[in-house]
Amino acid sequence: RGKPLQNLRIVHGFSTKHGGISQLPYISDLNFGFSVGEDRATTVENYRCFARTLGIGENHMLCANQTHTTRVLTVNEAYRGMGLSVPYEQLLDPIIADEGFDGFVTKTPDIALVVRAADCVPILFCDPVNRVIGACHAGWRGTVGGIAAETVDAMCAIGAEMQHIRAAIGHAVGLCCYEVDDAFYETFLHTLGKEVCNVIFRKSEEYENPDRWHCDLRTCNRILLENAGLAAEHIDVSEHCTCCHNEL
Repeated sequence: RGKPLQNLRIVHGFSTKHGGISQLPYISDLNFGFSVGEDRATTVENYRCFARTLGIGENHMLCANQTHTTRVLTVNEAYRGMGLSVPYEQLLDPIIADEGFDGFVTKTPDIALVVRAADCVPILFCDPVNRVIGACHAGWRGTVGGIAAETVDAMCAIGAEMQHIRAAIGHAVGLCCYEVDDAFYETFLHTLGKEVCNVIFRKSEEYENPDRWHCDLRTCNRILLENAGLAAEHIDVSEHCTCCHNEL
């Protein structure tokens, strides 16, 4: 106890838009969304492509029914295939299945937690000592609502320890491109306070609309994870803006 197990193998990754079989111009070619007009079988095959790339079993994957909530679900082997080969309604309470959730955690081996993001923030977690993993989708509602910390709490509830948890914040829209209005800024200011907002919001003459706020959701989630108790050196943050790097 206190040292990572030598035989522990945690596979993780963030996809780009390449490596799949989608052909619709606006989503090609590695689309993971089921509501963008693509044949479902094609989308499911994209998941298989990604699983093969990572070297994980395609039947081990499960998805969240993402609805910009702060709900986090604890899963085990019975949930394998959820959202892909197994309908949510078959495994979940009808209310949870209908209202959705945006994160999950597990201590069961051979489960691949999948979250989808376009410009929102995907976050992956692991405690390599206690063998607990988590994942969440943090849009602006989930971010301001604290889903990152909720995921950490859910991990700790099944045996993780704060000092061992690592987090990887994936690529998302950056401060450079995420323009928001005053009402958005006021929501964050009211909920998170001025100290956080002074770091994550900016107005600048370099922007197309210099009087409009720009927001950095990745940095916001990093700050909130540090406030929740994660060590700064245990948090990795992607530098890729999904808007600037549209080719990826």
